Amino acid sequence: MLISLCKMEDNPQTTLKELSAEIQQFLNIRQDAALPERSASSHINAVDSQNRKRDTPSPCFRCGAHHWSKDCPFPNKTCHDCGNSGHKRGFCKNFRTKKQKPKRKRRTANNVVIASTRVDAASTSRIYRPVQINGKAIRMRLDTGADVTLLSHADWMAIGRPTLQSPQITLRSANNKPINVRGRYECSFVIDGQHGRDYSTGLNDALEQHQHPLPTPDDIFTELNGGRYFSQLDLAEAHSQLEVDDDSKQLLAINTHQGLYRFNRLPFGVKPAPGIFQQGIDALIAGLDGTSAYLDDILVTGRTIDEHNTRLDAVFQRIQDYGFRVRLEKCSFLQTQIKYLGFVINAQGRRPDPDKVKAIQKMPAPNDVSQLRASLRLINFYENFVKDLHNLRAPLDALTKKDAVYTWTPECQSSFDKIKAILNSDLVLTHFDPNLPIIVAADASNYGIGATLTPPSKWIGEGRLPRKALPYSSTEELQPD
Repeated sequence: MLISLCKMEDNPQTTLKELSAEIQQFLNIRQDAALPERSASSHINAVDSQNRKRDTPSPCFRCGAHHWSKDCPFPNKTCHDCGNSGHKRGFCKNFRTKKQKPKRKRRTANNVVIASTRVDAASTSRIYRPVQINGKAIRMRLDTGADVTLLSHADWMAIGRPTLQSPQITLRSANNKPINVRGRYECSFVIDGQHGRDYSTGLNDALEQHQHPLPTPDDIFTELNGGRYFSQLDLAEAHSQLEVDDDSKQLLAINTHQGLYRFNRLPFGVKPAPGIFQQGIDALIAGLDGTSAYLDDILVTGRTIDEHNTRLDAVFQRIQDYGFRVRLEKCSFLQTQIKYLGFVINAQGRRPDPDKVKAIQKMPAPNDVSQLRASLRLINFYENFVKDLHNLRAPLDALTKKDAVYTWTPECQSSFDKIKAILNSDLVLTHFDPNLPIIVAADASNYGIGATLTPPSKWIGEGRLPRKALPYSSTEELQPD
């Protein structure tokens, strides 16, 4: 075909893959051009062959090579067969038998002309999938090479005629013809039960979780005891600062429009990435006083400015030694109060982040169990600030039981409002000091257990009893494991 021949002439280094893609694109254009009249007739691509002008002369009578006789190197050479000069051995006029010269294969240029004929042709192969757009089910053709998703006017009517915005780009078909676009709109697109695009390769399903625990807030805040000045450091690009070995690179290949690429550094979203990164950060801050870290957020504290600065210098030295980089615009230094992990931290202790509390205050009454569970998860984040929380939320917990019928009663609304009111009050938990003497005071009821640390009196926690523990006595409920 002309396409392949021209491409090879223009670039002799053309690979078979590139040549195949060029031919496939041409076939798709020819196939799409035949679609408008398929219902009435099929199309045959007739080929009009035109002889190309010969780029070389006929074979030389002296030697048989393809050049002019004046350029032949044998006019003065002597033939070993006949002893005469002027030709190559085997091309003697007197001894040469007449043979029918093989016709030279001529190169032709294929100009495709579309002609309509009444013949039965095989149906064009197309792949279609049922999809949902804005909740409406329609059937669409799967085209992995398209840059945008196009809908016909009939399909636009079928999905409810959504309001169109002016098109921002000019579209052309595969044969470079302009497409008349009426407008564009954003929509919810669901195919095979998946919203949007699914780039999952199944890698995470085959990987095991890295067995290194993430620190709990209580572990982190214990390091902050006695601190009056705080600095917060943010590591740039987090996981991407860790290099991966060659074997792992083979597993982290991604497919792009420019071909396959491999990650040289640990990407976001890989199952073991958080544990691997936290282990590296824990090694970085090991042995540094007044320093704690949760993934890429490092917190440094000190009782005095000098102590704080000394500890901060030590952290920066470790960061430099380990080859990490810090995102300066997201760091804060020498603060008397900072926000960290959903809390506001200062010398007096920690309290809930006002922005998080505001979100809780704006929560409407949940309409079903899933919404209720989401609300309870947000409330439970600050459970240490609400005394007797499990008693307060007992009506709400009852709705989440397996066989419970969801009915939002006035008792549930009252419990919901009380919890929000308590979280909206001035709540502070002081930093735990392990050097102080403590007394543990515990109690149990028919529904839960609670405990305080004294002196000074500090309520430290409570819990709802599992169903199998309800028959136990109070002493049995409070027994340690």
